[in-house]
Amino acid sequence: MEKYQCVETTESAVESVDNWSENLRKCADELQCEAGDDWGWVSADDATLIGFADSLAIVQIREQGRIPDNYTATTECKRCGIVPIFKGCPPEVQGCPWCMNRVSGLPMPQRNTSG
Repeated sequence: MEKYQCVETTESAVESVDNWSENLRKCADELQCEAGDDWGWVSADDATLIGFADSLAIVQIREQGRIPDNYTATTECKRCGIVPIFKGCPPEVQGCPWCMNRVSGLPMPQRNTSG
């Protein structure tokens, strides 16, 4: 019995691997650029690198005015009003992650007023 029966060796599978590798290289370059002088520390272990990448993704989602999946609670920001936030945040805060959207003129999350 062949060891890797599920591995396709077709030309399209090779192209997929090449595309994946190229995307991975681009992603690593972007992460290194964002980390700047901290790249050595950020890339030292998988958990830190994954956490850094996740935080950048969350910022990008917020900048689009979309609510990140892990924002399952709400808080009342003194500057933004009631906004979605991550679990464990105090019920009232002086500033929130959405403040950057507000001052930069980026979209803010829409409150659900139905129900």
